[in-house]
This record gives sequence, C-alpha cells and structure tokens, in this order.
Amino acid sequence: MSCISSQKCAVKKRMLALILLMAAALLTYQLVLSYSGRISYAQLAAFPLFATLMALFLPKRVFITGTVAAVIAFSVPYFRALGANVYIATLTNDPLENDSRVLSKILQGQIKLHGGRSVRLYKTFAKERNAEKFLRKKSASAVVWGTKDYLKVSFKKQPPIRLFGFSIIGSVSKLVIANDPAPDTARFLGALLSAISRKDIKTSEAIVELQFAAGQQSLWKSGSHKAVPYFLLGNGYLQLAFTNGHYQAAYLECALNAYQKAISYLYRPEHNLELYFAVLNNKAVATYLSGHFEGQKFYKKRARLLLKRTLKEIKRKKLARLFSEEVEVLAGNFANSRVFSSKRHGSKKKLVKKLRRRRKNHAKQK
Repeated sequence: MSCISSQKCAVKKRMLALILLMAAALLTYQLVLSYSGRISYAQLAAFPLFATLMALFLPKRVFITGTVAAVIAFSVPYFRALGANVYIATLTNDPLENDSRVLSKILQGQIKLHGGRSVRLYKTFAKERNAEKFLRKKSASAVVWGTKDYLKVSFKKQPPIRLFGFSIIGSVSKLVIANDPAPDTARFLGALLSAISRKDIKTSEAIVELQFAAGQQSLWKSGSHKAVPYFLLGNGYLQLAFTNGHYQAAYLECALNAYQKAISYLYRPEHNLELYFAVLNNKAVATYLSGHFEGQKFYKKRARLLLKRTLKEIKRKKLARLFSEEVEVLAGNFANSRVFSSKRHGSKKKLVKKLRRRRKNHAKQK
C-alpha cells in the first residue's frame, strides 16, 4: 500500500510540476508577444504535447532542466526588447515578410552605428492612431511602420519647452518617407532616430546626427521628411543660445537658419500640417528673442505678425480642433510677446548677469 501511495504522490508531484511549467510557458508567451517577439500557434500547441511526452520518459531532473531552458529560450526576444529606443514593425503589404526582414536588418544596423538600440516588432499597424497607442505604452521614442513603398515613423510626443515665458514645440507625432532607395532611407532614419532617442536634443552627439540626417541626398519622390531634422536642429540651437547663463547670438542665428530650411522643404504643408505649424511657431519665438536681445524692434513686430498669421490660417482652414495643442501654444506665445518688454526682463547685459547668477547658485547647491 505504501508503495502504491508513494507512486501516486510521485505522479501528483510530476503533474503539479508540469502544470506550473505550462503556466510559466504561457506567461512567457504573453511577454514575448507584448515585447515584439513572435511564437507561432503551432509552436504554442506543440510545446505542451512535447512537454507531456518528455515528462513520461525522461528523468525528473532532466525534464525540469530542459523545460526551464525552453522557457528561457522563448524569453530571449523579451530581454532583447528591454531598453530598445526604436521599434521596427512588420510592413502591411508584405505577407512573406521578406521586405520587412531586410528593412529591419538594415535599419537596425544604421541605428546601432550611431549608438542607438532598436528591435523588430512582429506586428503591423494599419492606422496612425494604432501606432501612437502602442507607443504610449512603451518607453521607446519611435516606431517605424508602413508599406513597402512608404515608411511612416510615429514619434512619442514631448511637452513644449519653456524659454523666457515662450513655449517651443519640441516634437511632432509623425514622419512619412519613401522607401526607395532603401539604403538611403535607412541611413537617414538611422541618424534621425538615434538623435531623437538621446532625449536631450541639444547635446553635441544629437546635433551631429541631425546634421548627418539633414545632409543626406537621394532620389526620393519628396524631400519633405528632411524638414524634421532641420526642425529639431533649430530647437537644439535655440536652447544652446541661452545655455549656461550666456546669450550666444551665433546659435540663435543657426536656429533661425534651420527653421527657414525646414520651411523650404515643406512646399506642400498639407502633407504634414502639424510640423508646418510647429516650425512657424518656433521660428516666431526665435525671431522675437533675436529682436529683443539685438535691439531690433522690426524683428519683434515680424514675429508677432507671424504668430498672428499662423493662428488666422488655422482658424480659416477650420483646423483649431484638430491642432488644439498648437493653437494653445501659438496663442500663449502671441500673448506673451505683447507683455515681453525691457521693463520686465531688463537689458541684454542685465539678463546675462541674471543667468550667470543663477548658474553660480545652481553650482553651489550641487
């Protein structure tokens, strides 16, 4: 009787171990799917059958060790995805995934070349809002998706940057680029996505990568995508113009040139109105600050006029609801430009002294 009961206990323990291992396998499957890995239904169905057969014929230690190793192997894509800055999704019109695999390999190599991290995502996105919804749940800064002909990049939106009471739009939500020629597209996206992944766009590494992306030349059907690196370059230069308690006119001039270059590539603003309005807003802020610190009242008037015209254009085209955030920023900047005066902020010399004093106080606190 004791022998029979001991055998039953052994069977129960083995079945309990099998159930626990199956639960671990299912949990691993869910983790792999959520972090861009891929396991087919055939693999999922074969795993419990294989595990059951192995449990009947293999010794207990060998069975547990092999099953744990299989679970760890399935978890590899999950660990690879941790810390990834960019996701590269499967293309929608690529049933065999040949183009998706080639794109992912080339683009991952370019991003790695610039020091970024990316991972392939075994998922397709048919609409922009689906990609944005996916990105909001991740720590990554961008996801690349689209078709074999045109790639789309959805970026994680950043809050506006505050500067002397003005708001600078720091990011846009999307970019569209032709995937032909593919190597040139990968080089452009590799540099751009690596710069965006650095979070701080005014670092020297990010500036160099943005300059590299902006300088790419190819036979693309449209060059509107090049407005994005110039827009971000303008943001970086504008922040550098007032970094470390110093006003540096050269950086402010570079910011204005970058914004103007971005506008020149948006010869069809309707293709990316969000970027178009963001560039106009930031250019107006840079123009106003240049006029204030250089003592050029004409620049300040021109900046206010640009803000006013942009707001009127949005209202005329009935886009206020669609671009509510941009309207709020533009209206706030226009209101701030009317009260921003020498009485409030003092002359350029006084402002520089004030910035230096703040820097010294901040250094003492450290």
